[in-house]
Amino acid sequence: MRFPLPNLLSVFAAALTSCASSQLHYIDEGAAAALKQEQTVIVMGLMSEKSQLMPRAGERSRILNDLETRLKQKRKKLTVASHGTFERKAGRVRTSGSGNRGSVSYALNSSQLEKVRSIGADFGVIVVLRANGTWCSVDESTSTEEHHEYDKEGNIVSCHLETTYTTSSFSSRKAKADYLLYDLNTGSKIWECSSDYSESNSRSNSCTRGYPPPPSHPEPPCLHDVMKNMAAAAVRKFPK
Repeated sequence: MRFPLPNLLSVFAAALTSCASSQLHYIDEGAAAALKQEQTVIVMGLMSEKSQLMPRAGERSRILNDLETRLKQKRKKLTVASHGTFERKAGRVRTSGSGNRGSVSYALNSSQLEKVRSIGADFGVIVVLRANGTWCSVDESTSTEEHHEYDKEGNIVSCHLETTYTTSSFSSRKAKADYLLYDLNTGSKIWECSSDYSESNSRSNSCTRGYPPPPSHPEPPCLHDVMKNMAAAAVRKFPK
């Protein structure tokens, strides 16, 4: 964007997006084969490695809702039960894990496991948030345009260059999470995938006489927006 007047403020919030990355860490092919049949997967909840990483209840629900939507889109014949259904029947999962991740007891106590089995769910998904951080930065950039003047015959008679100097303030958020799938009949983990992603919001000042002062930093992207991309990346590696 070009600004002909100096010290003109451009204020905008733009998410700098790309595809979130994901990595498959574990799959039990034999147990996962049961997902090809008419089965029910329930999204059980969101945990974290550290309590300070946990989002508020409203944002936590939006994160889990996105995961449920992605699972339904991935496997049309799979019945996906919501975390709301799980919580009404069995309560909230642990805030942080305890014990070996290879067993569903990492997230649930024995009473909760019995209650979720009574719903008729065959498999359960847990999200474990490992990182949730924000930071701010400032960047400078330039763009140059050629301006020509023409005579009556259309020939160039003069040319001058105009450089626009831009100072941008960025607020960024990065998150990492593990996605765990458990067989609720055996209590064993059958699939694990991780994903990480970062997004930035920005504001810019532009001027044609040198770099202007940076604008104030915008609010960073919310965790829900960042993890929406992470859920999409993780579900792409969900057992087929």
